[in-house]
Amino acid sequence: MSFEDKRQFHEQFARGFEAFAREGKAPTLALQSIFSRFGDWLKKIYASVKELNVSLNDDVRQIMGRMIATDRAIEETIAARNMGPLFSSAVDGESVGMTLEQYNAIQGLHQEAKDAEIAALQARSLKDMKWLSRAHDKALQERQREVDSLRKAMRLEVAKRS
Repeated sequence: MSFEDKRQFHEQFARGFEAFAREGKAPTLALQSIFSRFGDWLKKIYASVKELNVSLNDDVRQIMGRMIATDRAIEETIAARNMGPLFSSAVDGESVGMTLEQYNAIQGLHQEAKDAEIAALQARSLKDMKWLSRAHDKALQERQREVDSLRKAMRLEVAKRS
């Protein structure tokens, strides 16, 4: 595709990222203040996301988040937002009448949830990479067909002149 042919896709992606940033939800805690300020600024520019002419779903948000954040940073943000352990030590658990076994069971559930979230992020990243690879291969095959067609036409032209 020529640069001009790609322009519409570049513009759509840019509008999508603007919509993502406008929501003000950073993929990491370190970026939260920047996203909040940038989101506020974008809200002043655009009265609504409809003006951007894009729609975002959670899959697109996750892709954009992974573009600017590492898996570790995302993991830390998830923990800080809503997946932190209920008790930081067995002593904290004992203070509310929890046995060591109950505390360990809760810690095990927390670790399972964390592992599941990391696995889901990694699976999604793999899926995204596979999709991108297939899209690249498809575009390359289409381009190769175009080139083959041009070569055939050129060969016919050369053969006619000979």
